[in-house]
Amino acid sequence: MILIGNESSACTRSVLMVLAEKNTPVEFISVDLSTGAHKADEHLALNPFGKVPVLLDGEVKIYESQAINRYLDARLPGISLVPKDLAALAKMDQWLSVDACYFTPPAYSVVFQKIFLPMFGGQSDLSIIQEAEEKLKAVYSAMDKTLENSSFLAGEELTLADLAFVQYTDYLLQAKCESVVFAHDNIRRWWHALSQRASYKNPLAMIQ
Repeated sequence: MILIGNESSACTRSVLMVLAEKNTPVEFISVDLSTGAHKADEHLALNPFGKVPVLLDGEVKIYESQAINRYLDARLPGISLVPKDLAALAKMDQWLSVDACYFTPPAYSVVFQKIFLPMFGGQSDLSIIQEAEEKLKAVYSAMDKTLENSSFLAGEELTLADLAFVQYTDYLLQAKCESVVFAHDNIRRWWHALSQRASYKNPLAMIQ
């Protein structure tokens, strides 16, 4: 099994977290995003959208991190990260959709503006940051209401839904957005539980 990605990529690290939860090391091929290697013909043959990660498992080739994570959960032994209960499964899918549609886009905007743009000598746009932070506050508020009645987003067990939010929440905290992330006590409790897991502390440990 080979994972093609980038060690700093939130989506790559999400897959590595699943592998860590499954206690399964993987052969890793690092793609240098700074040189545009993900847009080279060799990589486009694996993912026509020029993104990472990509998983190769024998004849199977999968791109898009959530598709990879679903595959890994079904393919590998260990903890189940996809509920068998129908209602819990629907809740997990609901939050995966929230992540993709309402959370990751503004989270990426904030992280790009506050971390990556200045890294390359660019000037952060405060209006973009403020607009994105307002969208993030709405997502965290909705998450907080769900977490009033459960330990995790889909119930009492960790699922792919929780892991989907981890990496960009981590980057937001690195971008000094604590007031956005920790405006609600239930989010703070949820994050504390997630951040104690070995899969969060060192997802790169799964790289062979």
